[in-house]
Amino acid sequence: MEAQYIARTSDCWLRVQLADGVIVSLPFGLKIKRMETQAGREHFEIIEGVYKGKKASVLLTQPDLAFCIPESYPMAA
Repeated sequence: MEAQYIARTSDCWLRVQLADGVIVSLPFGLKIKRMETQAGREHFEIIEGVYKGKKASVLLTQPDLAFCIPESYPMAA
């Protein structure tokens, strides 16, 4: 499976909920593994950084919005 990354946000940080309920901020470009979209949340596993190995999710505020981008997506602003 192609690696995926946290998409760019207005301040380059994405607030997510870890599986244990704790809210943390993850930086733009952090490598993740997308798992599923369920009940309006995008679920993924963090595969690098401080929270490596943790599962997290983010609330999708729009039906066609995604916070996981593929490796082939251009990262430059």
